[in-house]
Amino acid sequence: MRNLKRALSLLLSSTMVLGMLVMGGSAAGYKDVDDSNVNQEAIEVLQTVGIMTGDQNGNFNPDGSITRNEMAVVMAHLLNLDYDYYRGTNPFTDVPEWAAPYVAACAAEGVIAGIGNNQFGGEMKVPAAQASLMIMKALGYFQNAEDFGTDWQVATIRQASYINLFDKIDSNAESALTRGQVAQLVLNGLQSDMVYFTGDKGIQIGDVTVGYKAVYTQKTGTAAKYNTLVNGKTDISEQGQYYIQLGEELYNGQLRKAADADDFDRPSFTWSYKGEEIGTYVDWSLMVKEYTAGVTGKELYNLLTANTIKEYELAYYVDGTESASIVKNDLYRNNTSTVGATGNGVLTQVFVDNDNEDITIVSVNTYLAQATSDYNAKSESVTLKVYYDDNNATATKIVDVDDVPAIADLKKDDFILVNWVADTAAANTKSVVAISDVETMTDVTVSKFSKSSNDDNHNQNDTDRVTAMTIDGTEYNNNINAWYDEATLGDYDGNLLTKKTYNVYLDQYGYFIGAELYSGEDQYVFIAAYDVNNSAMGLLNADALAIFTDGTMKQIKVNTKDTNKNIDTDGDKVSEVNNYSVWNTSTGCNRWFTYTEDNGVYTLKPATRYTINSDTRSKTIQTDRLSLNHNIGLANGVISAYEQRSFGNDASIYITVEQGTRVGWGNVMDEVTGVYTGVDSVRLLVDDDSDDYVYTVYDKDNYIIAAIVVGEAEGAVDNYAYILSGAHSEGKDDDGNYYWTFDAVLNGEVQEMTIKSKYANTINNLYTREVEELVLDADGYVTKINRLDDTNNADGKYAHVTDNEVYDNADMNLGTAVTGFDVYHVNANSTPLYLQGRTLHLNGQWDKTGLFFASDAKAVVSQSVNGDRNEVEYASVQEAYSALADADNNAANGLNFDGYVVAVLDADGVAQWVFFYDNHNITSGDRPNYTAGATILNLSHNGTAFTATVASKENITAVGTGVTWDMEVYQGDVKVGSSVAQASGNWVANTGYQLTATGAVPFSGNYRVVVTIYNNGVEVASAESTFII
Repeated sequence: MRNLKRALSLLLSSTMVLGMLVMGGSAAGYKDVDDSNVNQEAIEVLQTVGIMTGDQNGNFNPDGSITRNEMAVVMAHLLNLDYDYYRGTNPFTDVPEWAAPYVAACAAEGVIAGIGNNQFGGEMKVPAAQASLMIMKALGYFQNAEDFGTDWQVATIRQASYINLFDKIDSNAESALTRGQVAQLVLNGLQSDMVYFTGDKGIQIGDVTVGYKAVYTQKTGTAAKYNTLVNGKTDISEQGQYYIQLGEELYNGQLRKAADADDFDRPSFTWSYKGEEIGTYVDWSLMVKEYTAGVTGKELYNLLTANTIKEYELAYYVDGTESASIVKNDLYRNNTSTVGATGNGVLTQVFVDNDNEDITIVSVNTYLAQATSDYNAKSESVTLKVYYDDNNATATKIVDVDDVPAIADLKKDDFILVNWVADTAAANTKSVVAISDVETMTDVTVSKFSKSSNDDNHNQNDTDRVTAMTIDGTEYNNNINAWYDEATLGDYDGNLLTKKTYNVYLDQYGYFIGAELYSGEDQYVFIAAYDVNNSAMGLLNADALAIFTDGTMKQIKVNTKDTNKNIDTDGDKVSEVNNYSVWNTSTGCNRWFTYTEDNGVYTLKPATRYTINSDTRSKTIQTDRLSLNHNIGLANGVISAYEQRSFGNDASIYITVEQGTRVGWGNVMDEVTGVYTGVDSVRLLVDDDSDDYVYTVYDKDNYIIAAIVVGEAEGAVDNYAYILSGAHSEGKDDDGNYYWTFDAVLNGEVQEMTIKSKYANTINNLYTREVEELVLDADGYVTKINRLDDTNNADGKYAHVTDNEVYDNADMNLGTAVTGFDVYHVNANSTPLYLQGRTLHLNGQWDKTGLFFASDAKAVVSQSVNGDRNEVEYASVQEAYSALADADNNAANGLNFDGYVVAVLDADGVAQWVFFYDNHNITSGDRPNYTAGATILNLSHNGTAFTATVASKENITAVGTGVTWDMEVYQGDVKVGSSVAQASGNWVANTGYQLTATGAVPFSGNYRVVVTIYNNGVEVASAESTFII
């Protein structure tokens, strides 16, 4: 390169930065460079060919800067300058000895210049404009000073941008480049065409050049080595020769770049040098969009356009496995459903190769993994446990450092993020190919948990998973692969918030991918009564009637042996601790305990701070201002005067109960009627029987934690509601109240209801697709949920205890009258449903089994339209009836209704409102089929109108008189012709229908045609195409 001319003078007072090198081997890869670095490809290629390498610790330091001295080293290696030839010729006085031969060589060849006064300024950094000029000089540009015009920076940046020298470099003209950016600039230069000057140098008149014309022509050649970096149609000149890239010339065809696919099957290039593979890198120039959330068919349709979808081949891969879960027929304008394996935390990338007419869509899952041991330096590997499915399902993977260098820093129990690939979807075939850091939030308080509204199967303990959590005011949604820990994220049981903190793990996109319990506190339970039988097992276990602080009342199994040890501390089997008696018979208890639970068996320990107060009988207490003394059963000298008193505050929980069952030893608390907190400021009326007390448990500061009140809340209201959904969300406010929102039909209207409680188990009584009794407080919050009872137990619903509150199919089949029931819930089973006046009849039964409804009764219809279920309100039952689907589509035999009729009845059996659950799926419109659907065959124009022929006979000639079509013709973005809501066109034998749109425009030109076909106003098909007339 000694013939390089000096075109730069002191104008380049601080020349280009191209990176200092510690020269090393050619094995590509650095610990601090992975596929998240946009310059990875450039860094590893330049490492292999010996232009830029990292430090002795195996790092490249991509964000570090480069000095002018270091630049000279890089340029000398890049241009293969004989720097030894220039030893002792360095013209500058400020260059250190190690850099002198490189600086001298570059200066002699005109690559660099000094800054004046025999100074080189070797410690200065070089901005992007000067760096790009150096590369373009190597390519053959700027051979003459006249090329720069009046501003060398403007000329340099303009030409560098024109030849894409700044691809993947985010910088301005005067910014110093990082090492990673310098590597990218060099690689871009190696792939750029070389040029030579073919312009007119003009004539020199004094100091002025006249007639200069800057023209540079691309170099071409026929040798095979000139087809090793850039190939295809763009690399062939008009003369049929190859354009010569700088890297092809410098490395004599030994540096090669070939089309390939990476581990995830993304379109890529594989680089090699002297026959040894360097690495495979994604061809980002083909990527048109990427997503990290669910992607709908509509989004992909709008991104790719109908014509591209129709004409191009489409392939979809998930973690390196080809998948049929996205096909062309999923991509249409009305498909708002998520397609394929896309979702939160899944990287989905869309590539379009216009040269080969290919669409490639790739989804890459991220999983949480944990190291089961330290990195083993001897085997150069580490073992990872990957959480990839529910129920804590894991896959054990041994990862080699040669495959994933970053594992060398892992320690036992470290959490990381992993990506894996295989040719099949089975987890045991997957290989980990990349890891990345996980962001960990430690010991955090979650103020709200939410679950998917699409997962409301029966009770929330079944299959509902946590899908969102709020921490410090920020909501984090779930990565769809958030499987750890099952106890926290598994079946949503409404018990996540109770005085607990969590470790939460976030993926690289900001979704939570794991969570586990960090800490929690003791829980309290009130035992109303217990039963110890006389068998040997009775000495070990007892049945107890328990009330938890969320208001849940249930029978539990108690370990009496260990519980009595906690009560009888001296072992005499009769002594008491603070008025707690040992369990050796069946009796009432009415005491607070703390508990632990193991496989459904509870071990109890007496609460150390409690009060039992009788002074409140027949009185009203206020939950936000209450002071109680312990004055029942107090053993002298056991509790001090101060410890006998407890105080209510905003966080105190009050549970109202009824004592409706009488047994030999007294009244038993048999029903919870409400749950309130001090902040609610509720007035509670205590009953007036001799044993109606307030039982409290309090903390070390004498503030009431929870209280059992034998009484009821003033102003409470009971309501019947049809439950549409489980809880959408779980939240907690600063006062310790828990909230759940759910959807229900109440009083004939769809409403979002809110449960308010002090404990998460309150939600367990919420059963979807049933009518339940909701206890509301004065502010409209649901404080209790009561399941209704039905001994017939039709359809498996309403089977709580023994009462008969629900009228169902069994009652109807017996001919029972619809009176004396609270709820009507009948399955129509695709039989005729008749409406006569204000009475609904099933199966033509016109007797007392008919459902009579009030004149002002409202109604709600739940229907699935195109797979999406929604509820619609109607002002009258008659309007709702007309909207129901006919299951057999035969109007001649009446309305055959496939679904449930539900109603809330008054004391006379009259429906106050009605709910219809329609099982029959309603289809509105057909999906277009890109292989056999509507197709526009041709377009013609007679000077006044366009005529299009559409091959979609089955759609246009659909049964019914309401078939119409719209046709729109565009030139560019301008609509030049249209026909709207036209009747079907003229039939052309063996071809299709001819559709006409008016438009007086010149008939020659490029046109885009859009045809939409409707049946009774509902779109059933569409087509789009382009034509040249």
